[in-house]
Amino acid sequence: MDKPVARGHAGEPLSAAVLDAARLVILLDDLRKLTDTHFPTPADVSPAELAMLTALRDLHNHGKAVMPRGTLSAEVNEQGRGHLLEVTDDNSDCKLVIDMRWEQSCAGQNFPPVEVRVYGQRVRLANRAELETLRASDPGSVIAHFTCPDDQVLEVWSKSLPSTAEG
Repeated sequence: MDKPVARGHAGEPLSAAVLDAARLVILLDDLRKLTDTHFPTPADVSPAELAMLTALRDLHNHGKAVMPRGTLSAEVNEQGRGHLLEVTDDNSDCKLVIDMRWEQSCAGQNFPPVEVRVYGQRVRLANRAELETLRASDPGSVIAHFTCPDDQVLEVWSKSLPSTAEG
């Protein structure tokens, strides 16, 4: 059963733990409203999950999300795998622009998928060695993992949600 979430101002400084808990409750309440998905409040949320939940809320709320030091996993078919290996090399970063269906699962909850375009100014193919070991004739899709250096971000733009961002 849904319960209302109080929002307001505290008359005195709150501890960091209380502030973090309050921010999580507000974030989860926002996601429930934006995605019309009802789910129990998780007992524990990792920092990585918190970042993904925040990005998902921003995507639904503003049509755009920014993920500092972001990571992305994308399914690629045999043709895409070959092309990916051709345009990347072992130790260098590359620019990434990819259209995909973002199916987000965080804190044990699956959220409705969103059609997005992801931009990364500098990313690295993290599992290149694994993709190289697969024979070109191996059928089926594989998962490519991209990571950003610490000073970079991934930008995620919605292709299917109406943008409410002013711009």
